[in-house]
Amino acid sequence: MPKDDGLILLVPTVRPNHAYLMRNLSEKANLESHAKSLYLKSRRMVLMPVNDNTNYMGVGGGKHWSLLVIHIAEDHSSCHFVHHDSVSSDLNYTAAVKYANVLQQVLPKAPPVIEAHTPKQLNGSDCGLCVLL
Repeated sequence: MPKDDGLILLVPTVRPNHAYLMRNLSEKANLESHAKSLYLKSRRMVLMPVNDNTNYMGVGGGKHWSLLVIHIAEDHSSCHFVHHDSVSSDLNYTAAVKYANVLQQVLPKAPPVIEAHTPKQLNGSDCGLCVLL
């Protein structure tokens, strides 16, 4: 594994398939393999973009982006999920919970997703930019 600070950023501009693929993997073996390729189990923090697309066969779907921050304890005994949404506290929450539920198959068990107080965007189109900032 390459030496780093334990931080991984899964952003749409780098590899848009990673976050979406992980959300939609149904078999634990496939999820474990994908998590291993990202060194996910050795990270302390993961920043994962969340999209509300439910059409798994379509390309470019979804209407909104938000950010799920996964904090993993130094000894990897626990983790917690914090969701940041620049529009509404509940607009993408269901999608964030789905991501968290899938990731808990390969990460330590965690309490429910916490909704963070996040600065709100001023229009209806900057959600992707807010995730990157």
